[in-house]
Amino acid sequence: KDLSTKILSELETRCEGIEFVGKEIISYDGKSTMLIRGERWALKVSDEDPGHLVEYKKNERVLQTLEKSKKDLDGLMLFFGGFSDRQYMLTELPTIIVDCSPFSSRQIGFKNAVALAERYRTKFITASYGTDVPESVSAVKLDDLVEKVKLFSVIRKMKNSKLISIQDHDGINRIDQGTYYDIPTNDYDLNYPGRLKEYFGVEMIIVRSKELNQEIAKVDDVEAEEIAEMWVEEATEVKNVGLHDIVRSARLYLAIKALLNKYDADAITLDTATLFFRGYGSSAWLRPEQKVNETFPLLIMELSKEYIQSCCQSHIDCLVTQMVGNYMTGGSGFTGDFLNDWEFDPTGARPENVMIVAHCGAPITPHKNGRIPYLIRDHIFRSEAFGPENTPTATTVKWPLGEVASIVKFDVYRKMVSVFTGIVLDGDSLYENFPNIICRNKIVIQIDDPEDCYMLPSNPAAGLFRQCDCWDIDHRHWGGHQVAFYGDLRRRIKHLTALIGFEVVDRDSGK
Repeated sequence: KDLSTKILSELETRCEGIEFVGKEIISYDGKSTMLIRGERWALKVSDEDPGHLVEYKKNERVLQTLEKSKKDLDGLMLFFGGFSDRQYMLTELPTIIVDCSPFSSRQIGFKNAVALAERYRTKFITASYGTDVPESVSAVKLDDLVEKVKLFSVIRKMKNSKLISIQDHDGINRIDQGTYYDIPTNDYDLNYPGRLKEYFGVEMIIVRSKELNQEIAKVDDVEAEEIAEMWVEEATEVKNVGLHDIVRSARLYLAIKALLNKYDADAITLDTATLFFRGYGSSAWLRPEQKVNETFPLLIMELSKEYIQSCCQSHIDCLVTQMVGNYMTGGSGFTGDFLNDWEFDPTGARPENVMIVAHCGAPITPHKNGRIPYLIRDHIFRSEAFGPENTPTATTVKWPLGEVASIVKFDVYRKMVSVFTGIVLDGDSLYENFPNIICRNKIVIQIDDPEDCYMLPSNPAAGLFRQCDCWDIDHRHWGGHQVAFYGDLRRRIKHLTALIGFEVVDRDSGK
């Protein structure tokens, strides 16, 4: 009791925003057995010892309270110094099993709990806090436990979140699933929103371009001009676009903010592939009333100041990945195409085992605190829909170099996630004319463990973009887009996936 109280006190101090409830001490001697009758639990006491009966009743009361309140709980933390009642492994709550027994006890209670959790397929991870180890070791173990407990905050924030996708079709993740826009909806499209709600608790809201254009029409011209002037003042440079182009982006930004407020949403994506340019798989331009008269990059930049996650092309899997990473690290994720680095001429020796993630819009808050510089420029696409006097806008950000980064992608539908780590390199010095080729923002990451990364090595014949049909068949469902984060997220992602029932995959897993 004293040890668990001490640990909880430390956790409450260090895990801001997390409320610890319950804190019950249960003595369990293994003499009670559980009988399952339908969906109700019943306990049978195996002897008549009065002291045992008192503990049995307390255990039963705690379990009943837990069952009644679990809809309001985000997880369960269990400290084991002795044996476990298996009912604690059947709550369906994400669980941390903590070993706080002395080393001399051979961890019998902890091992018993883990065995029960594995038997009943509990979604769990483990941690420990030794009582007969050096203080420095205890400090490291406590740090580890704090990191794991903070994952419950990610779970809570996700299941209270909403995301918006602005699109005029009913397909989901159409580009990354290799599915053209003009085909009928399929099981993936129909079932995806329900799975997103079931697995993460995230509500998906579809908004049509008509509603967005109505909001754009309401925008105050003076307010849009003020925002555009602020962007110009902040930028390190403005090239190949006029102020009227930037004002157009500001009008779209204010309309997007109005939709976020209207639906009380936390993240947003817009299907630029069909609302701005030619639809994928379609030879005809969209009808004029379906078009949106500006691109998304300046909005991604501005929304990132508030750590509101956003991306273009209605990449829902990527947007969900951005939300998870933001709640985990406090920084913003960068969604982009996975480019073939052989499309860039090297300035010297070609770097090996690199991944290049690229899009024309990027956040300026990749870290929890502080912003990185950006310039405003022309978008890679010069659509005739904008007219000869108008230029679609984009940004180019200045990525911090030499830092650890992670490439992450959640496949919500299949309950999978991939994560690879590496070091951010200076693409401008590695490749000729790097800023002006293909997408306007490109982050180059040299992968730590290329043998474990299904997206490597590079393929000179793969074309401009590393299209998913160039990958082996087991990995095509990941699509051609990934999300880059600063920081090493591999361990935290693996622990989170264990708590929510997802699977971390790599090239060797065959999935």
